[in-house]
Amino acid sequence: VICEVFGHDRSCWSRYIGAGGPADASDTVRRGSQAQASASQQSSTEQIIGAAADRDVVKACLNRYRYCSKRIFEVMARMAGVCEKGSLDEAYLDVSQQAVAAVAAGPYAHWLQEDESTESQGQTASVAWSGHVYCGQADGAEQIGSQAEPDVTCLGDLVLFEAGKIAERIRAAVWEECGITCAAGIAHNKMLAKLASAMHKPNLQTTVLQRGVPGLFRELPLSKINGMGPKIRKRLEEHFGITEAGAALAFSEQSLAARLGTAEAKHVLRICNGIADDRVADRPETTNFMSAKSFSTTSDLGRVDHWIQVFAAELVGRIQMETRTPKNLVMVWKRADGIREK
Repeated sequence: VICEVFGHDRSCWSRYIGAGGPADASDTVRRGSQAQASASQQSSTEQIIGAAADRDVVKACLNRYRYCSKRIFEVMARMAGVCEKGSLDEAYLDVSQQAVAAVAAGPYAHWLQEDESTESQGQTASVAWSGHVYCGQADGAEQIGSQAEPDVTCLGDLVLFEAGKIAERIRAAVWEECGITCAAGIAHNKMLAKLASAMHKPNLQTTVLQRGVPGLFRELPLSKINGMGPKIRKRLEEHFGITEAGAALAFSEQSLAARLGTAEAKHVLRICNGIADDRVADRPETTNFMSAKSFSTTSDLGRVDHWIQVFAAELVGRIQMETRTPKNLVMVWKRADGIREK
């Protein structure tokens, strides 16, 4: 059971840009720019972070975002079984063990003991879902409290129901401790959870039931699905006219394999059926730090030195914030002919 949590309220994030976070967060930009900038350029850098500035002299400083993000991930890692950092404001949480334990402690614990699925035995249960639930009906996602709120018809539904309650508690804790609202998606894999989290932003959650997957994917653009990169999408459109997940299911594996190869054909059909095996990695922190910026081609070594100092200052600030010691330093640049070197 996967919860994909997305911190979305930009008005909340802005409080960390304006005043919160570590006291020297903005100094990363200022120190680097002052090393080479003239007095007039210095004045442009000493404005509020996020305000208009000379992009050839300074770069955006995200330290205060990172400070807030670190606090959020500390909350989620504490409350979830497994937490994987997806980006600055996105996480995947595996709460399978807690959800199954909650089922075992509840009134439907006997469902865990059944040899066959409760759905095949015709058993159902009425529950009060947290947030929205997508079960593939014509009206899409039903909201909590509606008369159409779906019944639990199998053990998988019941586990997702408990996972939804866990996600609701985590979102409440992030708001209480960090002042940030979150959207969340709850599903049986990361791909479905990510799709679900985007359904009701900025401060709600959506659970996708397994029986809702065909309806969800019927007209879903391939570009919105993790695992369907631009190369495979281009080949599907060129050879088959396929741009939506549902359209791919009209083709057999053999017909897709004739153009894509057997492995790619299997991959496409699995993805378009909502099947993904990627597990949540227990990684609440990033494994590397990076500082980068695109700017116009130059042969001015003084300008290059200026940017190296800016990058170095930003990396030092992140190392101090994370209290981790790096083992390697890699510098990458692009030549005037577009070739990347390091």
